[in-house]
Order: sequence, then C-alpha cells, then structure tokens
Amino acid sequence: MLNALATATVPLATDQLADVLDWPLERVTAALSKATATPELAGPFALRHVAANTHTVTPRLDLLTSDERRRLHETARWNHPLDFDQANVLLAALVLHDNEYADQPGATYAEWREDHLDTERELRVGGVLYADHKPQAPKINPEVLYRLRCQETPHADSRTAI
Repeated sequence: MLNALATATVPLATDQLADVLDWPLERVTAALSKATATPELAGPFALRHVAANTHTVTPRLDLLTSDERRRLHETARWNHPLDFDQANVLLAALVLHDNEYADQPGATYAEWREDHLDTERELRVGGVLYADHKPQAPKINPEVLYRLRCQETPHADSRTAI
C-alpha cells in the first residue's frame, strides 16, 4: 500500500487504494492504521493524511540534516530544466547581448529585457546569468556556456597550453 502511494502522482482515497491494489476496503483501512501506528514501517517515507480518507506519502524530514536538505535543494535547482520563459531569456542573453553596438536590425538586449526582468532575476538567482559591473547586460555563466557547447572549457580563464 505504501509503495502504491509512493508511486502515485496524486494523493489517493481509501477506496481508490482498494481498487488499485484489488484489496478489500477493510484490508486497506487496516494497513493505513498499522502504517500510522508504526511509522518506521514506511522507511524513508511518511504517511500523510491530506483530506478525508485520502493519503499520500512524502519523504521523512527527520532522516536528513538541515545542511543535507539545503545542499539537496541547491543541487536540484541546478538540475531543474528551464521553463519556456527562462529559455527565451537565456537565448536572448546569448544572441542579443552583444547586439548593443552592432549594425544589426532588431532590439538590443537592454530594450528586450524590460519585459522580462522577473525571469532574468530568476536566472541570476539560479546562477545561470550573472552581471559584473553592468546589471543591465548580464552574461551567461561560463559553466552554462560550456554545457551548451558554446565554449571549449568550463572556465573562460582556464585556457592554458598543454
């Protein structure tokens, strides 16, 4: 039953669990009672009662230290895919950033970014973009450029002859 709740993408009602597992309702109710009375049976999960006769499981918060949880969230942030708006801001920073003084038609990044300041800020907080001395003209993190294969090495200043 706990595995079914862990596998489900939404909380399940008791009767839904019975249907999914092809168990009698009494067996599901007994399993829920036992899991509630004996939380260690759930291992790294915690059984959560989210609504009337509706349950889910979530990770137990007592198994990791606060530092481990913080590092996990930081790592997950780097592995999180960009949404549509974030991808557009990253692309604009890559393509339009140096268009400020170029003889190319179209908006400069400074003009374009006025409508995308919140998304740009998200990318700065996430470490994808940064701005040294010109906050109106952010640059793409060298690690990101490397991962996009726009740069040969992960650090712009690490090019040394071998």
